Amino acid sequence: MIDKLELETTFDRSWLRQLLVMLITIKIVGIILIFDIGGLQAFDFPKSLFSRSMEWLILGVLAVAIVRFGFGILPRTRLHLVAAAFVLAYALSALFAENRYIALYGDRDRYLGLTFVVDMAVLYLAIAVGFRRLADWGVFAAGVGVASVLVIGYAWIQYFGLDPIAWSADPGFRPFSTLGHPDHLGHYLSLLFGAAVGVAVVGGKTPISARAVAGLLCLGVLATAAVIATRGTLLGIAATVAVLPFAQLRARAAGNRTVAAAALAVVASISILAGLVAFTPLGERTQAVEGANSVASRLVVFGAAARMFLDRPLLGYGPDEFGIAFPRYREPENARVLGDAYQNSAHDWLLQAAATTGLAGVLAAVALAASSIVGLWKAAAPGRGVIAWPLLLASVGYWAHASVTVGSISVDWLPWVALGGIASVAPRSVASTARRGPLVAFAGVALAVGAILGAMSGWPALAANRAAGVARQEAATRPQTAIAAGESAVRQDGGRAEYWDWLGAAYGASGRWREAAAAEAEAAARAPHDWVYWANLATSYVRGATAEGDDQLLRDGLAAARHAVEVDPYEPRVHIVLAQTASAAASYDLALSSAATAISLDPRQNVDELVAFVAARATDLPRAKELLEEMVRLRDTARLHLTFAEVALRLGDLSTARVHARRALELVPANPEAQQILRMTGG
Repeated sequence: MIDKLELETTFDRSWLRQLLVMLITIKIVGIILIFDIGGLQAFDFPKSLFSRSMEWLILGVLAVAIVRFGFGILPRTRLHLVAAAFVLAYALSALFAENRYIALYGDRDRYLGLTFVVDMAVLYLAIAVGFRRLADWGVFAAGVGVASVLVIGYAWIQYFGLDPIAWSADPGFRPFSTLGHPDHLGHYLSLLFGAAVGVAVVGGKTPISARAVAGLLCLGVLATAAVIATRGTLLGIAATVAVLPFAQLRARAAGNRTVAAAALAVVASISILAGLVAFTPLGERTQAVEGANSVASRLVVFGAAARMFLDRPLLGYGPDEFGIAFPRYREPENARVLGDAYQNSAHDWLLQAAATTGLAGVLAAVALAASSIVGLWKAAAPGRGVIAWPLLLASVGYWAHASVTVGSISVDWLPWVALGGIASVAPRSVASTARRGPLVAFAGVALAVGAILGAMSGWPALAANRAAGVARQEAATRPQTAIAAGESAVRQDGGRAEYWDWLGAAYGASGRWREAAAAEAEAAARAPHDWVYWANLATSYVRGATAEGDDQLLRDGLAAARHAVEVDPYEPRVHIVLAQTASAAASYDLALSSAATAISLDPRQNVDELVAFVAARATDLPRAKELLEEMVRLRDTARLHLTFAEVALRLGDLSTARVHARRALELVPANPEAQQILRMTGG
């Protein structure tokens, strides 16, 4: 019989274990809820910094617990190998990545590099060690439940136009709540629906009050999913519904009442889904799937991801480096489909792993998914499964939705929580009473101090994000304030290209074009795969040349614009930048050719006035005529037809000039320039 003192000093009753449970709960709640309206990146980056700060504290508590109680507190399970293999796959891929900084910290607006994977591995281990009782999961569920209510509530505040925060995108159209994007919110709703259904329908001996709350949460999820209209949420909910009858049958002895209850649950769920499709914005988006531009763009991205994998099958291009490789796999016809969005995700968890971490990452990701699903299914035996069923159905919703969407720190913690939940019930050595002595005490204090200092290490990065936000906000109206903020941002976190870019914008707004060019060059050096930074560098050179009359700056600008085209040759806007730069450098034939390329890639690009300006100064008139002939075929506008007519006049081709002047008059009746050309040509 263990006496009271001994019981209190075992790890199971230790305050360290209880602290671990609280820190993990706070971490996940913070990831869900935290955002920073003052930062350049308001959502994913603050969430990432908070998560890593909590990682240090959790790691410190784990280390102190091991020092005091020994390694016997670790469960003995092969799942450790799954987590370790995942980290190893990412580490090897990062070692051979093209951009080590992005591989380590992740691409902009995502931050899912190697540091994130290590963070999640620590989360898994902490759950495996610390969660030993149903009450522990009760604390976690209560925290996530309250956070979820706040997420749903804020989404409806946005939907009804009551949001006190003025966002750049209108949240009333498709709310994004505290997660920053409708797709992220939709993905969270998919896993939340599974968890709530697991508690409400198949949660074993769960109290009736908890079931009622979970049922209300299910209704809230369905209502919110209807207004954010994310098709992936429908897929995630449908997958959960498909698994639900099997869950019912496994959770109880398969008698007639169980089968009937399962059938009733399925019928009710299908009816609800049918109602969503028939009567909500989600249904409208689903029914328009065949003609939706977003669907076509996904197919383009899927194809590019597959080709990336075939080119680098072992370790891929590097963790979170889809955006680096994607421009090399674009095709000319993709420009009209993809629009102007920066593509840094394959929109599918398996293809993302294949493109960025290769076969090693694919195997690790599949092992993570399979281990959690199979392990939870085994754990959810009849009469048990109070925790296993919510985690299992949440995982089903998560993985199904992840097959058609981007990754996000807002939701990508779920697989690691699920894996940790399985590991937490694995056998372990019996923990003895706590070790005592001055060395143990000293080690505990040192580890605690180190954890606190580590948790504070992210503050400069957070301050840099806020400073960059000030630079963006003040660049146009208060350039000196923006410059000071931009300099502060790059001083505290100089590895991020977007901070240098906004510093360059601030310098440019104050007319300091050489310094602007230097800042843009730093941005391009840190993200050489992104044409935007090269284009901004070219623009800074050109404006500096205009202000100072320096021909060398013009040549430098033209070189930067040419390099931007090399980086992403099938992006229409990069050819527009080259056309503008070439026009400033008096290379009018190049400018006309570049403008024609932009139109050929995407006829929606309105560069008509630029074409008219450079065509009037072109020296290779036969080539100009050929280019204009193709341009008016793709873009039937009066301005382009008039430009074609003027070039034809310079070539002495009066009949062609008349034809295009008449077409310009059809498009814009009484156009004086067209009438003048007709008079000159006898038309």
